[in-house]
Amino acid sequence: MDFLKVPKQDTKHAEEILKRYDAANSDMQTWLSTLQNVYSLVLPNKAKFSVKDRTPGQSDYTAHVYDWTAVIGAEQYASNLIANLMPSGTNWFELSVGRKHKGQQADAGKGTQDLLAHMTKTIFDVLNSSNFYQSVHQSLMEMSISTGVLLVNETADIDHPLTFTSVPLHECCFEAGPSQEIQNVYRKFELEGHAMLGQWPKAKWSQSVLDIIKDDPKSKFTVIESTVKHTDKPIHKEWCYSVVLQDTSETALIEYRSYSPFITFRPMVYSGELLGRGVMLNMISAIRTLNRLAEDELRLNAYMAKPIFMSPSGSGAINPYMVKIQPGCIIPYQADAASNRPPIEQLTIQGNLQYTQVNSQQIKSELVRALGVNPVQPDGNAQETATRTQLLNEDWIKRNQEMFGRLTPELCTPLIKTVFHILHRMGYWKMPIIDGQIIDIEFTSPIMDTQKKQNVSRMMQYAQALQQTVGPQEALTAFAYGIDITEYPTWLAEQLNIDSPIRRGDLSKSAMMSAAKQQMQMQGQQQQPQPTTPGGFNGQQQGLPGQQPAPAAGAGAGV
Repeated sequence: MDFLKVPKQDTKHAEEILKRYDAANSDMQTWLSTLQNVYSLVLPNKAKFSVKDRTPGQSDYTAHVYDWTAVIGAEQYASNLIANLMPSGTNWFELSVGRKHKGQQADAGKGTQDLLAHMTKTIFDVLNSSNFYQSVHQSLMEMSISTGVLLVNETADIDHPLTFTSVPLHECCFEAGPSQEIQNVYRKFELEGHAMLGQWPKAKWSQSVLDIIKDDPKSKFTVIESTVKHTDKPIHKEWCYSVVLQDTSETALIEYRSYSPFITFRPMVYSGELLGRGVMLNMISAIRTLNRLAEDELRLNAYMAKPIFMSPSGSGAINPYMVKIQPGCIIPYQADAASNRPPIEQLTIQGNLQYTQVNSQQIKSELVRALGVNPVQPDGNAQETATRTQLLNEDWIKRNQEMFGRLTPELCTPLIKTVFHILHRMGYWKMPIIDGQIIDIEFTSPIMDTQKKQNVSRMMQYAQALQQTVGPQEALTAFAYGIDITEYPTWLAEQLNIDSPIRRGDLSKSAMMSAAKQQMQMQGQQQQPQPTTPGGFNGQQQGLPGQQPAPAAGAGAGV
């Protein structure tokens, strides 16, 4: 970078961003103590809401954690969500024609199908070659408590064009949109000077900042990275992405984009609140109780392994003012001259480990069930174990339908749209955005498969109920009367994820129905009775339905 050519700085934008950040950060203050308490027991290494000055590697953040059910459960919870929403190594979504041309995808030209397939494959190649799955796993762990934040940025590396960052929640504050969704994001963090220059190569730094970095490349700066939506701008420039230095109140970078690089997602939101409430936040009382029971159990075991002894203080064996009550210690006491007690004896400690273990097991089972990590122990029958695991997973999905319904529009859809926009910006294709009209997104993840299987199961129950109600003979007629039989095969193919290129489109269906109608008409004409001869015969004597024809003249027994 040229340290001499530095443009004049405009401080108006920086002042506006800093003012809006202060207001958003003031609203965030009401959550800090609650989040600090939960993070300290679930994600202790990220518990920096109330304690800011922590030197990495110098403090033991987990010293007060005695029960690790919630810590391990958060990791398994995030892995379970990834396996159900966006499993690695599988195509969990596909780009298709939008609502404007819905139903015509199978009739679309080969070029259109190939283009959509190429776009889908390109997005998956970019995601799989990046650090996406590692970053989204970290963000989903934070979402188990409250809100996950994922940052998407482009790089100069052709082989790895995108990089993802799991932004810690303690660095963020937000502004709500018109529907109380998280719209504007502000991130405050410290960055070394040399890393700051490499992070934003297009940024324009003031001469004073460049001088500081030149003298000390490891000098730290407080950066506010933000994205603010401007509804008065065109759709391809409605998001204002900026980088502001809080120390000098200067704007280093301003870009108007068609997307926001910040993706925020929440498992559940209460009315009037902006941050999410995850399962860990809702079950913090149980987590705190588990931690206390584990601590008491460890202390009781320590006292039983290293008992406390008592000794008369007048024996001269110890100094009573230097005694600390802990496992293995000796406690002095004032001996009675008339008593005949030994010079040292063990202190009897009453405790019941079984009580704490039973209570801990009950609370752990409820927490594990809420997390949906499904710890099934093998019982010798692999098929039964696999079936039980599948049933437990389906039960967890049913109990979390609202969460999955929220994660699809808050995580999956924005993620694909953002990556699509960035790749367009980098010149991968000309289509700028996914608007749902021309190009749409269809999800084929396991969670969607589970819902589709439920739809097919309900349809089977409907058909069985018809057979039991009206009988097997009339069931087909009744089924066709209630269900459009011409659309049923297409619907069933969609529910079972049959590949779209081999499915018939609307034009193909119309041609097939016309051909079937013509064939039925030809069969009807062939089945019509032939012209009869005078007297009502056409070579054979006609009889009533179910009646045998009369014998021909001269035909009889003995002839």
